[in-house]
Amino acid sequence: MSQEVKMDKMQLVSAYMDFVLKQGKAPENVYVFAKECGIEESEFYTFFASFEVLEKHVFTAFYNHTIALLHKNEAYHTFQAKDQLLSFYYTFFEILTVNRSFVLYVLQKQTSISHSISLFSGLRKNVKEFMSGLEIEKLELKNKNLNRFQDKKIEELGWGQLIIFINYWKKDTSERFEKTDVFIEKSVTACFDLMNIKPIKSVMDLGKFLFKENLRR
Repeated sequence: MSQEVKMDKMQLVSAYMDFVLKQGKAPENVYVFAKECGIEESEFYTFFASFEVLEKHVFTAFYNHTIALLHKNEAYHTFQAKDQLLSFYYTFFEILTVNRSFVLYVLQKQTSISHSISLFSGLRKNVKEFMSGLEIEKLELKNKNLNRFQDKKIEELGWGQLIIFINYWKKDTSERFEKTDVFIEKSVTACFDLMNIKPIKSVMDLGKFLFKENLRR
């Protein structure tokens, strides 16, 4: 009797992606897939409860690979927040493009909003954490609740942009998906221009000055 092949988590993911791309569909069940891989069904469940959970993990793995690549680039650590965010989006979409056939397969299965929310739940958490780590200049509000609200809005902005970019990339037919890159660059630039708080700070400083002057009179 041949010895059972042992697989780690990423090998299992790669085998699943390869199966889907070759067959154009998911395996009939975990038992069939496990036998295809030469492992016991129980070994699959060591890592994933279902194919859906595995597919969700793929996007988290893409995110982790993106972050790893960014941190390998010494220049990245010297970038301002805007360029760090652009680098993140560009790198993430390079990884999506390498795996485009599988990504489109998974996205096309999302028949409802609830399915999409579930698929991206892990990725959404990761992206929001990434956004919270960017040193984006914000208004200094004395109210802690308002500060938290401001932080959450910035995190949601980054996540919302990523979803918009994915939907655009799905339909992009330009060479090397260059239009997606242009869309990302223009969108991020526009958002940072809108978030430019220096003019707002100047107005607030003027208001404080006038207020103090009125108190003295």
